[in-house]
Amino acid sequence: MGFKTLLAKFKTTHPGHIDDAGRNVNLSIASKKINGLIIPPNGKFSFNKVVGERSRANGFKEAGVISQGRVIPGLGGGICQVSTTLYRAVLLSGAKINERHNHSIYDGIEYAERGLDAAVAWGYKDFKFTNGLNIPILITSTSGEGWVEVSIYAENKPFESIQLYTRNEAKKPFKTEKRINSKLKSGEVKVVHPGVDGYTVEAYRTITSIDGKAKEERLSKDNYLTYNRIEERSN
Repeated sequence: MGFKTLLAKFKTTHPGHIDDAGRNVNLSIASKKINGLIIPPNGKFSFNKVVGERSRANGFKEAGVISQGRVIPGLGGGICQVSTTLYRAVLLSGAKINERHNHSIYDGIEYAERGLDAAVAWGYKDFKFTNGLNIPILITSTSGEGWVEVSIYAENKPFESIQLYTRNEAKKPFKTEKRINSKLKSGEVKVVHPGVDGYTVEAYRTITSIDGKAKEERLSKDNYLTYNRIEERSN
């Protein structure tokens, strides 16, 4: 169909979840849903619309999801790795981003650079983009144990190059809160929350056209939340 030119390719790997069977099932389902899609010029893409509700009826399994500053089991856990990989690939293909969210915390998403992830959640967080090129694009996606790879093809490459980078990253370290819990034994310490460092960071993209002109755009300014460490003691 003329999709002979590779515009962009990106691969993510989550080393700590290579053997997570449920998560790998979720990666496979979401990856297959976006594989083979053709987006025409000015065509719009919605991750939630294409992948569908993360439910048992749709084959999704329980795996780690982020909630209230920690990773807990949840249906469809892991598919943010698919949306993040797709985000990186379509950024490198020149697409216009219509909706994108960073994760609430950075802990647990080691497969992504801060400022360049794309979190999704059914019903309230979507990843959407528009093919801003004057030619159609083809999305291919594959996955395996802990990894996802997305490629974008077109009939030709209508730009010279695209670079992604981040700036102005600032860390917001967590503090430790100590509380009294009279139900604990003498000397006992209970960690209610382990604590999570927060960050702010800006992401940018520079597109260099065929004639050598470069245009920079700020993609986002993200805020990853800080959660204090909470310890309970008997006295």
